[in-house]
Amino acid sequence: PLMARHAMPQTRLPLTEHPAAQIERRFLAAVIDRLIAWSIAGVVGFIAWLLIGADAVAIAVAVLGSGALIWLVFALVLGVSGMSPGKSATGLRVIEPSTGAPIGVGPALLRALILALAGVPTFGIGLATLAWTAAEDGTGQRRGWHDRRAGSVVVDVRPAPVMAQVDSDEAPR
Repeated sequence: PLMARHAMPQTRLPLTEHPAAQIERRFLAAVIDRLIAWSIAGVVGFIAWLLIGADAVAIAVAVLGSGALIWLVFALVLGVSGMSPGKSATGLRVIEPSTGAPIGVGPALLRALILALAGVPTFGIGLATLAWTAAEDGTGQRRGWHDRRAGSVVVDVRPAPVMAQVDSDEAPR
């Protein structure tokens, strides 16, 4: 697994060039990801209802199975590219702090599992706790408990704003 992660060409992002992601943008990325996942699961549930009928157990199995598949795909994409659809839309990337490369599939699966366990059985209270641990990170990298366990950091990869420079000849004297 370690060799496979380093065998692919990867874009390196040194931490010195990219600031830690703001909590608000991380939250927005998570909301976008959840809306996409819930929409897909809802469509699967609706199609199952149309095909199967009112069998609640079969519909629940279809929805839960699609949810598990979506979770797996999002984790794989995050591990390989460092981005989920929400992170891509908000200009964030999940990287390994020492190399700046995407974290890899194993750590991404661990990170996603911690997020799932914190969110589903606790009705979101665990997610609030993870957000609090990120906000209170003393290192300034805003790493939540899930990031520390997975060895990841979320960074802002949007281009830095370009500041216009005024030539000294054009400036007022």
